[in-house]
Amino acid sequence: MMEPLAFAHELLLREDALVESSGSVIEAILPKPLSERMKLPEHVLLSETDAPGALCIGYGTEILDRFIAATTSRMPIVWTKLEGVSCSPDAALKRAAAWTFRNGVFSVGSARPCAGRRLWLHAAYTLRADERREGLVSAAICLKSGVWVEGFEEAAVGKLEPVPASVSSHEEAAKAAHTALAVCELLARHQGSSFVESMERRLERDRERLLGYFADLERELKRRASRGRLSPADVEAKRQALAADREAKLSALASRYAFKVDAHPVGAVVVEAPAVIIELRLRRRKAEKIIEVEYDGATRRLIPVACDGCGDAAQRPVACDDAMHLLCETCAPRSEGRISCVACLRRKNNNSPSEAM
Repeated sequence: MMEPLAFAHELLLREDALVESSGSVIEAILPKPLSERMKLPEHVLLSETDAPGALCIGYGTEILDRFIAATTSRMPIVWTKLEGVSCSPDAALKRAAAWTFRNGVFSVGSARPCAGRRLWLHAAYTLRADERREGLVSAAICLKSGVWVEGFEEAAVGKLEPVPASVSSHEEAAKAAHTALAVCELLARHQGSSFVESMERRLERDRERLLGYFADLERELKRRASRGRLSPADVEAKRQALAADREAKLSALASRYAFKVDAHPVGAVVVEAPAVIIELRLRRRKAEKIIEVEYDGATRRLIPVACDGCGDAAQRPVACDDAMHLLCETCAPRSEGRISCVACLRRKNNNSPSEAM
């Protein structure tokens, strides 16, 4: 079997297709989602030659390009387990007892050990302004809460052992990948802080030079006008032209130094790590709610709950009065009185009947 055909054979097997090979032809039955994604019939014959009834997948063919695109567009994921880390329920309970809610009281209930799952995403980034910088960052996201497990990357280095992929699924990993990529972009900005400062200094230097250049032109225009070499109309026209030219060049300078960060995933590890689930009973006025928080054995910290308003980590959550939604300090800056809840408003809008007829 030649290279393109062997490549297609391996990819189809990995995508759960039924595949049989016979010399220079492979016959495959594709799952419907794969058939639609690859734009191939569910029953297909593939060959590198002009075999009767077979689609050609030789070098330079469109079908081979589709197979290559399907492979390179999918983020590689490895499933692992964190070894050599213990997780004490007593330590978890102590951490939970010291937690802070901004507008409610809570009591700590039971604690049960579990296998916490983390998506550890690795991303390549590019910082662009007048120049560019490139680098790598990574972030681990808790699959239970969907928030960043800060410090997990350092704690897990050198302690991972591979396990079968059945530990998790691509669907679970995909849900956390968006959050992980957003965190990676923030980390990239932090890593590139010196680069940004350098660009800002250069922008200010070039801006001062540009303003100085136009200030010299303005002085020369005044000097020529004072000697009567230009009519008042010509002076005004030149002054307006200089102002327009200056604004255009300042705008171009700002665009040239505009800072952008692009990050894209290059790989991910799903890690099964020792953890403890702790039950908290939160009380707010006459309402109460059971909350489960996760203690991470690798970092020895509680993983913050996700804000019901924006999905970010709520380090010091506040509970709304109507539905006991937990909100972060961005969604609820104040904890006094009745909280204006973004999650309640969203639910109300989603449940309201459409005005469209």
